[in-house]
Amino acid sequence: MIQIRPATHADLPAIAAFDPFKAADADAVDAMRCHVAVLADEVAGYVMVHRHFFRRPFVEFLAVHPDHRRRRDPQLFRAHLVAA
Repeated sequence: MIQIRPATHADLPAIAAFDPFKAADADAVDAMRCHVAVLADEVAGYVMVHRHFFRRPFVEFLAVHPDHRRRRDPQLFRAHLVAA
C-alpha cells in the first residue's frame, strides 16, 4: 500500500535517482512543499506544492519513478493534497 507523507532530507537521494530536473531540495523539504509516495519502503514518486494560488495547494511539479508509472499512483497525490 502506498503511503503519502511529507518528504524528509533522507528521501532526497532516492528522489534525485529518478528526477532529472532535481526539483526537490533541502529548502523545499524544510518548507514542507515536497511530499513523497512510499511503496515497500521505497520512494515511488514525489510532488512539489505551493500555496501561492489563493492559498490553495497547487501542484508545481510531479515526478514518478519509472517502475511506478502508468499506474494510479499520481492520483493518490491529488487525493492527499485535497484532504490537506
